[in-house]
Amino acid sequence: MDPRFTKKKVKHGGGKVTLWGMITAQGVGHIVRIEGNLNKELYCEILQDDVLSSYHDLHLDYHDYYFQQDNNPKHTAKIVQAWFLKNHMDLLPWPPNSPDISIIDYELASLTHYWARHSTL
Repeated sequence: MDPRFTKKKVKHGGGKVTLWGMITAQGVGHIVRIEGNLNKELYCEILQDDVLSSYHDLHLDYHDYYFQQDNNPKHTAKIVQAWFLKNHMDLLPWPPNSPDISIIDYELASLTHYWARHSTL
């Protein structure tokens, strides 16, 4: 078969797509596709570029809201905690070893599965 006229298709798995996203009661914020692994430095960039602009785009004052994240080490890193302090953003306390009850994880999982099925890798 001539490869110019065929399209590769992976039947089971075949890749990984990592997304970061933000949901508020007033709407969906930015969704960011992560190339490679998300680390504390990249997370700080997302906070600066995408969280603040999501609040702005949704016409929200982030001082009126709590930001929710779990206890993933990149979320609890000193550099990340310093970003929240510098920006005077309140964090919702999250219990250690808690079950995953964040609604966005389920929404992003659905989006990731859809994206993986409908895009070529």
